[in-house]
Amino acid sequence: MKLPELAMRKYGGDPRQWMAFKQGYDAVIGDNPDLFPRQKLGYLKGLLDGAALLRAVEAYSTTDENYPVVLAILERRFGDPKMIADSLEAELINLPRAGDSIAALSDTVDAIDRVRMQCGQLSQMYPQLGFSENSALFMTTAKSKFPRHVVTELLREERRWRVECPGRMWGMTELMNAVKEYVSLHEEVGRTVEAVRAPTQGNHEHPRHREHREQREQRRPPPTTTRAFAANTGPSERSGKRGRGPPACFLCGKDPPHWASGCQEVTRPSDRRRLIDQQDRCRRCLQRGHKAMECRSGKQCASCKGNHHAMICSSPGGGTSGSRASRQSRGGDRRATGGNATHRVEEGP
Repeated sequence: MKLPELAMRKYGGDPRQWMAFKQGYDAVIGDNPDLFPRQKLGYLKGLLDGAALLRAVEAYSTTDENYPVVLAILERRFGDPKMIADSLEAELINLPRAGDSIAALSDTVDAIDRVRMQCGQLSQMYPQLGFSENSALFMTTAKSKFPRHVVTELLREERRWRVECPGRMWGMTELMNAVKEYVSLHEEVGRTVEAVRAPTQGNHEHPRHREHREQREQRRPPPTTTRAFAANTGPSERSGKRGRGPPACFLCGKDPPHWASGCQEVTRPSDRRRLIDQQDRCRRCLQRGHKAMECRSGKQCASCKGNHHAMICSSPGGGTSGSRASRQSRGGDRRATGGNATHRVEEGP
């Protein structure tokens, strides 16, 4: 006689899995009339996984007489309905709250459905337990496993149900159907958005970030050329014309043109910071159109090594004073007119 092939998962001793294991075992082996009890016992032992399980039955030899004895031991140890019900309730209570992603919601729905189905089978087999999945405690615990916005939608759906279906109870079946409808709807929205976004798959910029970037670019003035090295142009270097010498100071706007860091009209760092912020300038590179936290410049304050320009530094020795900056600026001009190129990077207008 050809014995049936074993295609069953082994039982590891979890009371919550006993009913499913026992039903599968009976369908394939336990209720098979072509097998002797000793053969069934051999199969049963082979499906037990774990040292504790094997110790519970290993003392019983594989005989026809021992088969009902071993089966009764396993039923008493792992098939107690009260213990199974307690284990299922503990599983639901300890289930972590789902995240906001649709995948996390789907996993939580599957976990609650599994507990709910097992509890339903248990209540049908053992009605004396008085267990009900529609109890207020069970339903409240299940709802608490979803994020706040999902619970809000469930409560709104429950109120609508009570208005449209008076006299009918809102139970776990209705609750889980509402959650599944919510998940299905958002999955469809996600597929639609991805299908629309597919032609521009390489662009991963968030729409809100892209909108902010475009607004900054619209406010940003046309780029101006800044001179990194002072050329040996003779007296015209101090002519004061825009683009050929110091630009107009954006702090005071007074003549003659001078570098903002050497301004003698606005010398206090706090006043300089205020004017820089009013003109939508970066406190680090002094350019318009972005803030210091977005600045790509590698400049640091020479006084405190902070991420801001030295001319607005409040630390001792920072916030270049007007007189000192003016002397440095004149010294730089003299060096420039003397024929030696001087490295000087300054802010644009």
